[in-house]
Amino acid sequence: MVKLQCRKCNFQFDKPKIPRRCPYCGKSNTILPYKTAQNYIDEVET
Repeated sequence: MVKLQCRKCNFQFDKPKIPRRCPYCGKSNTILPYKTAQNYIDEVET
């Protein structure tokens, strides 16, 4: 399972694959993998 988040409504959910539309607001192409604080720290360190 991948933790995902909609960029439009910030809805967070788990799915095995990234869907084309947000299951909450229905907007297309707004889904990205959810980033935790640790993900941001790791990006800065590299």
